Amino acid sequence: MPMNFSKLFLMSVLVLSALVVVAGCEQEQKKSQVATPKPEVEPPSVPPELKGTIAEYAVLIDGGYVQVEGYSMVVGLGDKGRAEIDPQIKAYMVEYMRKNKVNWGSLGTGDITTDMMFRDPDHTIVRVRGLIPPGALKGSRFDIDISALPNNQTASLEGAVLMPAELHRFLNGAPPHGAGTSALAMGAGEIFLNPFLDPTKESDLPKLRSGRIIGGGKVGSAGRVLIQLYYPDMGKCERMASRINERFPGKEKVAVGRSQQLLELYIPEEFKNDYDHFTMLVMHLPMYGTGGNVNKMAMNVGEMIEQPTQRHEDLAMIWEAIGRNALPIIKKSYQSKNELASYLSARTGLRLGDTAAADVVLKFATSENSPMQIQAIRELGKHPKIIRAEGTLRTLLDSENEMVRLAAYESLRSRGDPIVRTMRIGDFEVDLVPTKRDYVVYATQTAEQRIVLFGANMPLQKPMFYKDPSEIVTINANENDKNVQLMRKLPRSGGYTPWLKCNFAVASLIAIMGTPAGYDDDGNPKGLGLSYGQIVGILKRMCADKSIPAKFVLQPMPTLQRITEGATGTARPDVGSSTTAPVIGN
Repeated sequence: MPMNFSKLFLMSVLVLSALVVVAGCEQEQKKSQVATPKPEVEPPSVPPELKGTIAEYAVLIDGGYVQVEGYSMVVGLGDKGRAEIDPQIKAYMVEYMRKNKVNWGSLGTGDITTDMMFRDPDHTIVRVRGLIPPGALKGSRFDIDISALPNNQTASLEGAVLMPAELHRFLNGAPPHGAGTSALAMGAGEIFLNPFLDPTKESDLPKLRSGRIIGGGKVGSAGRVLIQLYYPDMGKCERMASRINERFPGKEKVAVGRSQQLLELYIPEEFKNDYDHFTMLVMHLPMYGTGGNVNKMAMNVGEMIEQPTQRHEDLAMIWEAIGRNALPIIKKSYQSKNELASYLSARTGLRLGDTAAADVVLKFATSENSPMQIQAIRELGKHPKIIRAEGTLRTLLDSENEMVRLAAYESLRSRGDPIVRTMRIGDFEVDLVPTKRDYVVYATQTAEQRIVLFGANMPLQKPMFYKDPSEIVTINANENDKNVQLMRKLPRSGGYTPWLKCNFAVASLIAIMGTPAGYDDDGNPKGLGLSYGQIVGILKRMCADKSIPAKFVLQPMPTLQRITEGATGTARPDVGSSTTAPVIGN
């Protein structure tokens, strides 16, 4: 299939993002200054179906994924931390702690001096990296990667907690010029390690020195999202802004002209969590919105979408960008013999408010051999008002295909279906999902911390004995026991908690492991205080040794979140849902 044109015009940002121009195109002015324009760059040729859309005349400039980096201290290592640290990084950390009056004691390190902290094997300094997504709003969250410093002998980051870290634009390993300067985001939280790592295998030991904090980054200020015309043109700039604002009306303008060549976009409230979708619609919007022109374009899309060699997603996006006026034409393709044309037209109709299209999407959601099945299931999750989808999605929880089961669960959860019961435990959640199929334990590793039990009453086996490879947790039950016993090794002292008891439900085990350590009103111990990452690792190993009669499945990592060493940031890619398969254990 030809490359989606969305990718082509967005890739050109690398060349064009340096072009900014002097303010002067519209009545509204911005206080910040823009630079004198550089010579225009020859625009890329566009395929026939995108002629007349904004993509023909302009390129999206949103800064791309911004790589950020910083340094901070982690605590909770027991005796696994080491003090080796580059003098420049140490100087930065001391300055950061002084300028920000950091009270490490309130975060669990006790009343100790700075020098004592650097020497304490319970602590170490780490490098923190992350990717701020394009269009990220102030306060929005993103994942961050954590790694021990190259010349530091820290053995493992298991169970560690990152203290607040300033995240600056990519530093290429160098410390920031000064604490508190130019920080784009902050990072903190519990570190998650890959649960498939085995600390008894020598080949896995180096990998224990790195992990991630799910949703641990917090954006400090929103980035600008711009549209730049290929050539300065006052009239075209004004027309483009007007066209975008006509399509996305509201109290505040979505598009504001900043010069003869530059527009600034503001994300509408309904698209706050769907930035990519919104920008794609904008770039596929026809420039001239009069009835005859739009109808002709909509009919042309209807003809081309039936052809096997076309850019079908681009075509469907044009329909959606046109809006409800295109529905009479879109409906004609619902029953197309071309499966892709049928699905995309129905999906577009549903997004534009035609509930009749739901029947077609439902048909694809239940079509086991259709390549559109997973897409259709996920689409139904975005439309909670389609009540008849509820029964279909619940039935799919019992599919033989695990990908289908996961997609059905995610859609039901998005719709707020009460069949998915949620337990809040510390900083993470556990979803209990009924199913008639085999038990599955599913764990997330990006965006949010969540464990899903397919089988709401999933039991532990007995008799059973589990001891973690790092000896953090011991779990034991004999054949005739009414309860499971478990205890935790304390990281700093090396001592153990008292034995705690819970019933044989896996959900109860998770609850007691994740509940903060302490005592109830009667003086009984009430939790082990394990982190989300530690619990996920324990569940994975218990599934492997059959203590839990379930398959363990780890959420796939989106490719863009695998941060590579030395990356300098790129223009915004055409991002979609990850197609990587989940990592499945025994």
